[in-house]
Amino acid sequence: MGTLAGNAVLVPASDVHARPFDGELVVLDLKSNAYFGLDDIGARIWAEFAAGHDVDTTIILLAEEFDAPRSEIAADVYELAERLVEAGLLVLQSEP
Repeated sequence: MGTLAGNAVLVPASDVHARPFDGELVVLDLKSNAYFGLDDIGARIWAEFAAGHDVDTTIILLAEEFDAPRSEIAADVYELAERLVEAGLLVLQSEP
């Protein structure tokens, strides 16, 4: 796991829009005009972040939903979250 804390709340960047398309979630970055496709698991992770859940809560919810070990789900969530933050698609929510 990288630099993200478990209590980090990640939200879609302001210029990013996501829509289901052809069996995947397409995430469009209007700033760079690039788009990214997320499979079912990636789409579920995105949905939890878009709903305002922090990293730890996302891991707990998905481990229960998929009846999988938290350690495996955590590895997937952190890997995807870090890639999406690096790409500028997700940003840390600022404090209110």
